[in-house]
Amino acid sequence: RRPHSPGRRTGGTLCVGMVGVQAHALPVAARLSYRSLGAEARAARGFGVAFRARRRFAARPLVAAADAEFTDVAVLGGGAAGLTAAYFAAKAGARVTVYERNKETGKKILMSGGARCNVLPVSARVEDFVTESTPRLMKNVLASWNVERCREWLEDELGLELGIEHVSNKYFPLSNSSKEVRDKLLRACEDAGVRVRYGASVEALRRVGGDGENHESGWALRLADAPEERAPVVVLAMGGPEFP
Repeated sequence: RRPHSPGRRTGGTLCVGMVGVQAHALPVAARLSYRSLGAEARAARGFGVAFRARRRFAARPLVAAADAEFTDVAVLGGGAAGLTAAYFAAKAGARVTVYERNKETGKKILMSGGARCNVLPVSARVEDFVTESTPRLMKNVLASWNVERCREWLEDELGLELGIEHVSNKYFPLSNSSKEVRDKLLRACEDAGVRVRYGASVEALRRVGGDGENHESGWALRLADAPEERAPVVVLAMGGPEFP
């Protein structure tokens, strides 16, 4: 992993969920430029992305939902990618809000693998993924967040019991229940202090701030039927257009 270079912060951070288009896509960590947003967002689908915050957040005590007005990281989309991003950002000390337009999170998780959820491939190669980034960047991403590390996270931190289906060469939960995968991922997020807002559809993003020493740059979120909200970091994890 190449550490983030120190220096003056020049703008809010926009992170796009970047995953392979195969059904067994491995969760990866990606930091992409704003200019690559369109193509990467179109390519984003599959199981998920593990987000690693570009800035360090000081540890804070958990706050009640009613007091959690300020958000360090706004995650748009409560699927596997969004929840995984939210989990790691919260573990880094950020106050995280997930904006999910549906009434529940992880709808694609529930449908994946014939409702059994093919969680991981047994192995993954750079060639398994589609990206406009360089192969070297993707190789570095996979080196920092490989299948084995992801499996350990799912088993040790989320508490999933996984087994290999040798016909497909993929990991499935021993329960054969995609609901268990969704529920344990969501519970881990909630235990880490992630706030989930259901029925919250973000209609547009707008750059704000950065016009003075006391005005930190970030993003304004325009929600349907709700006042505008702001966050310094936004993660786009809305998934592909095929559902819902």
